[in-house]
Amino acid sequence: MPLATANPMLAPVIIRSPTWLTMPAPLLDGARRALLHACALAAGLVCAAAAADSGTALPAQRSAFLEAERGLRAGADVDLDALRRVLGDYPLLPYLQAEALLNRLDVTADAEVTEFIERHRGSAPGERVRRKWLALLSREKRWQAYVDSYLDNGSETRACRYRRALLETGRTDAAFEGLAVVYLTGGSLPDDCDPVFSAWASAGGLDAATVWQRVDLALAAGNAGVAAYQRRYLPAGQRTWLDRTLAVYRNPETLTDADAALPADPARRAEALTHALERLARRAPREAARIFSTLATREPWPPASRNRVNAAIGGRLARAGERDALFFLAAIEPLADQTPLQRERLRAALHLRARDWLPGWIEVLPAKERGKGEWQYWRARAAAETGDLKTAAHAFAEAAGERSLWGFRAAELLGRAPALGDRPAPAQDSRVAQFIDSETVSRIRELGRLGRGADISREWRAMTSGLSQADLIAAAVAASSLGLHSEAIFTLADAGFWDDLSLRFPLAHRPLVSAAASENRLPQAWLYAVIRQESAFDADVASHAGATGLMQLMPATAREVAARVGRPAPTTLDLIDPRLNIALGSHYLSAMAARFDGHPVVATAAYNAGPGAVARWLPDAPMPADLWIAAIPYPETRDYVRRVLGYWVIYAERLGAQRPRVGALLRPVQPRRPRQAATGER
Repeated sequence: MPLATANPMLAPVIIRSPTWLTMPAPLLDGARRALLHACALAAGLVCAAAAADSGTALPAQRSAFLEAERGLRAGADVDLDALRRVLGDYPLLPYLQAEALLNRLDVTADAEVTEFIERHRGSAPGERVRRKWLALLSREKRWQAYVDSYLDNGSETRACRYRRALLETGRTDAAFEGLAVVYLTGGSLPDDCDPVFSAWASAGGLDAATVWQRVDLALAAGNAGVAAYQRRYLPAGQRTWLDRTLAVYRNPETLTDADAALPADPARRAEALTHALERLARRAPREAARIFSTLATREPWPPASRNRVNAAIGGRLARAGERDALFFLAAIEPLADQTPLQRERLRAALHLRARDWLPGWIEVLPAKERGKGEWQYWRARAAAETGDLKTAAHAFAEAAGERSLWGFRAAELLGRAPALGDRPAPAQDSRVAQFIDSETVSRIRELGRLGRGADISREWRAMTSGLSQADLIAAAVAASSLGLHSEAIFTLADAGFWDDLSLRFPLAHRPLVSAAASENRLPQAWLYAVIRQESAFDADVASHAGATGLMQLMPATAREVAARVGRPAPTTLDLIDPRLNIALGSHYLSAMAARFDGHPVVATAAYNAGPGAVARWLPDAPMPADLWIAAIPYPETRDYVRRVLGYWVIYAERLGAQRPRVGALLRPVQPRRPRQAATGER
């Protein structure tokens, strides 16, 4: 019989379930907390809109929605027709319809499912049902239905299942079209791709040359298992070549003893030697150099392969401070398709302070790379140190036109203002209004009131997928006006428009940032720059490692900081609260500054990589900070520091604050203190 409900709005709704499940107290607490977090996250979107609830049916509709949602998730059978009459135009009704549909997906008529998917195409509920529907069709091998309901969402699994469906329905050419783009990766691919690749190989489309490309990509990425798996696709006569390649790759120290067993084909022999020596150079560069010198006299090394070995040996020796690295780095030929090797050669030269080599190596870069502000800055620095002030001034002027840390420093040295290049996004007002008035945004507003940040992100991604550049720009402007700062940042990036600084560098949570900066004696612009780089203002974001929230705090670090300031130990869920996250993150940044003598460059590096690692990187003698940044061994941290310092300058302008002197930020990094060198403790 129908169950009674505490909500009078649900009186006409028939819920057939043996037991009515109310929300447990912990879930109520979590819901309240999520709503508080959402209010803090997007005050313009959530809290201001709450005032509009007064005098409308929305609060009662919301209550009815939540009660029905709990019932559906508990397995209750809800009368959707009655529910529609109760909820009327409530924007989240499709979420309930999707939940009900998914509860009985395996017994629902195809037409009902596909009609819902098409009616709600481009919405989070519609795409959720599509995802589950496609998974069901794949399990049941209903391939024509899979083709009919398919929509590309960037998933490799879904794409391979679609190609499998094309194969099974006789559309072989379509199944194999562009398949090499999917296949050629150094990483592992889903198991669902294997039947497609096998069919492709059987049909003669997957030739040996393409398989060897995949092998090389896998070994370059350190994935020997992926490389070994490709053996099944090689002609029988070439499988032993792969076996021998893998043998020396796994045991490169035996290379000179085993070279007689290498592939007979010259190209494959050179690749086998190159992969093995690159791997050996990572742990024993001098042994790799010895073997390389022995083999180089009798092996026909292609220039690109020789470059890779020289770069591997030279780069590793340079990291250890060995100046004979320059012998190997100087042997690299400037090939246009090996620009990354040339970049690494320049970074190695900076690490060794080999200024005499920099100008020539910069000059042979491809024109587009050579013109970048970073390399013009270093060209100017090298010229200035040798007294060539005319070349230095010209190169600094080239660098100063770029919106980056190196461009800002070059401009400062020339007595110029930083080249911010700020200009509004060229969005059509009518198109912005269409986005704001859309059903998607109506759902997003209500999801914001419920504190459902993940669903907001899903709705936004679904709405903006496949849009033109003009529409992406308009959508970014709409997102910003709604307080969806993270969505605005990434949508503008998808559009390839980089010049609207108000959209790219928002001043969200300003009272929280101001209070935290004041309490911890930090510049607001620095704190904003860290938040922008860490999370792009997505309060709910969590990294694979577990870092959470606006300032991407690791749970252990957050607990340590909380104990230090007398706060209760936070849970991971607590860390999505902007107020708490900014309070703890700013205290940790201040602690890093105090630990490393107030040096903003070193403190910023420590915030990203940890103080223990940074203590090991401190020099033995005072070192210019720009060179210290260039020598940071973690590429992620090197880029992180460069971005945060550049964002600091931009945020100072956005805040109307005094512009920081970049030269002061880049003051020399001091040597490690004995305690830091001995313990590296936090």
